[in-house]
Amino acid sequence: RVCRVRSKCCQEVKLGGDMKQPRPPQWRLRLVLLAVVLSGRAVDRSVFEPGRIVIGRNSKAPNNSSVIACIWSPKEQEECRQLLTSRLPFTPGTFSRYPGRIGHRWILLGDSTVSKLAKSPPLHNTLVRDALWRIPIACGGNDTYELSHVKADRCRFNQLYGLKYRVNNEWTPPDYANNTEGPVRYGAKNPHCTDCSGCYSDFVMVRDGLLSPEASCHIDKDAPPLVYGGFLSVEFARDVEMQTPEYRTTQENIAAFLSRTFNSDRSVEAFGRPVCVVCVGHHDVLIPGITLSRFVENVEWYLGLLIQECEHILYIGNTPPATDKFRQKKGQTREWNQAVRSLLERSPQFREKCSFLDP
Repeated sequence: RVCRVRSKCCQEVKLGGDMKQPRPPQWRLRLVLLAVVLSGRAVDRSVFEPGRIVIGRNSKAPNNSSVIACIWSPKEQEECRQLLTSRLPFTPGTFSRYPGRIGHRWILLGDSTVSKLAKSPPLHNTLVRDALWRIPIACGGNDTYELSHVKADRCRFNQLYGLKYRVNNEWTPPDYANNTEGPVRYGAKNPHCTDCSGCYSDFVMVRDGLLSPEASCHIDKDAPPLVYGGFLSVEFARDVEMQTPEYRTTQENIAAFLSRTFNSDRSVEAFGRPVCVVCVGHHDVLIPGITLSRFVENVEWYLGLLIQECEHILYIGNTPPATDKFRQKKGQTREWNQAVRSLLERSPQFREKCSFLDP
């Protein structure tokens, strides 16, 4: 399903179905910081004044540039708020620290847990719903721009990313012999499909016509920056759900999409590269015979693909389950979280551009 915005009109197109005219959304006055969205609380705009780093009087986050991780809980958010405010390439709720930019972008990559976060009203409204009307208004007055609201299904989603399928729809199954990759369930039995039944990509694309010299964007000084992005389904640290003639893994193809399409020269000039929120692990434990070292190798490879396409990577650790009746065990989840955190902390490349949020 693709929603394209031309001039001041938006129509949601469901392939094979009828077109629907969306209702104009309500104006939102602030960008919701990810940690605040997780807590479900409202944001006080005053805490995100430009250049202001200290978020609360009792903030526990150390003023140390070498710290890249924080511990988050619904009752204790100050540590992560301060860490992210100091490490993100912009002050949340304000314009980018880079002159000439008109806003910024967020891309969430993960499984159903991240999909639920992306669908939460505060975050989805900011990144998707409001972008579909705020950007045309700010950059209106001509017919040269185009927005696309991209909504994928469970199967056969390459075309929504502008990616081709292999000849005769050839599909290479996952490599279980080396304990390396997914999918392991529905996606393993149904080529070009995801394991997850409810984590469908849902994001906004801004075409270059919007950012052409003829499309001058104007933002009132009291208005928040233009923000857009959304959710991309990436269930594993390494999997073969999405395959193209060029690459056999989802991660390589997503990185190629970000590089060649989402991060066009004009988009990067106007918005910068996106902040990428990444979470993997819940599905990786299901890969037959996978080990901790193999998982960490996969994460290192995956983040290495993303790091050139993201302004910053926020890696969210997995929340340990309440009991051990699931395949995801409490001790294993903590061990895998700590292993990824250690990976980010010891790598100079990751230390500079990655932060770790430990739930």
